Amino acid sequence: MKEAIMKRFRDVIAEAKEISTEKIGIKGWIRMKCMYGCSFYGKSRSCPPYTPEIGTCKKIISEYNRALILKFRTNERKTLEKLMLDIERFLFLSGYYKAFAFFVSPCSACSVCTPEKCKQPERARPTAEAFGIDLIATAKKSGMKMDVFNSSKNFLPIGIVLVE
Repeated sequence: MKEAIMKRFRDVIAEAKEISTEKIGIKGWIRMKCMYGCSFYGKSRSCPPYTPEIGTCKKIISEYNRALILKFRTNERKTLEKLMLDIERFLFLSGYYKAFAFFVSPCSACSVCTPEKCKQPERARPTAEAFGIDLIATAKKSGMKMDVFNSSKNFLPIGIVLVE
């Protein structure tokens, strides 16, 4: 699976790791950072409070055994959204019918988001942070070298896709 993803998306994925979902750290403080500090809170369908509560998030992720954690070569938001949807679809068509991608940043499909009545629900995905996923800790547990992001120039975003 990882090899097929790397082959198909080699131009935009710098690194990929297949991990057990037991390595995914889900923490309440991640959602708290969404609530207190992110300008998208309450303004995007992919962000709290429009995403499931932490307990539900943990339950959903426990229904999967594996995930792919991906480090990208680009940090362009719209490109990453399309890429995550393309990866999810590729996995689905490869027989992983439960594949579910998380967006790397809040959804930007519409110029003005109406989260209560999403205009493009087929294109909307929650962010990993909206699910309480600590991407940095998860990447480190999987063996990826990760640093705290201090500059958008050096920022190589990471994404995660649940796979079964």
